[in-house]
Amino acid sequence: TAGGASSGLWQRDADGADLGPLGDRPSARSPAGSPDGREIAFTAPAGPEQETIYVMSADGTGVRQLPGMPANAGSPSWQPILPDRTVPAPVSPMANGPIYFRVGGADSGSRVESIEPDGTDRHVVFPEDSPVHYTRIDFSPDGSRIAFDNFLAAEYGIETADPDGSDVVRLTDGVN
Repeated sequence: TAGGASSGLWQRDADGADLGPLGDRPSARSPAGSPDGREIAFTAPAGPEQETIYVMSADGTGVRQLPGMPANAGSPSWQPILPDRTVPAPVSPMANGPIYFRVGGADSGSRVESIEPDGTDRHVVFPEDSPVHYTRIDFSPDGSRIAFDNFLAAEYGIETADPDGSDVVRLTDGVN
């Protein structure tokens, strides 16, 4: 962070005062607030040259690693859903759906998976069957579409898809 602060997740009061660390992972990054505002998913080291997804309360307490995560999981994003677990969510209180994340990268391809916040029901949304690099995953406000950028054929582009990985639509070429 700026101003001589170290890396990790930081919080500041709404008036801009009281900058302080959030949680107990000094190398945390890529925070994603839950739709209900009570939790934060983030990426942090899980061992030498490995990172994974953690979840904590919005106040920085209760940090826990999601069980069963693959090595090099990153870029978490929560899917907003209704309390009855339906999508799309109309204007109403949101509940926390699955956390979507990227696995892999570097010179090989990457894939996108999802997992419930309690570590159950992990599955592949976009398989690693081509040299595509998925990054910056996010959801539409109603939870009905995933937005992401990827690197395909030496060019970045922005795409959207249904939460199950179907109906992929490329929106831009050469922009990210």
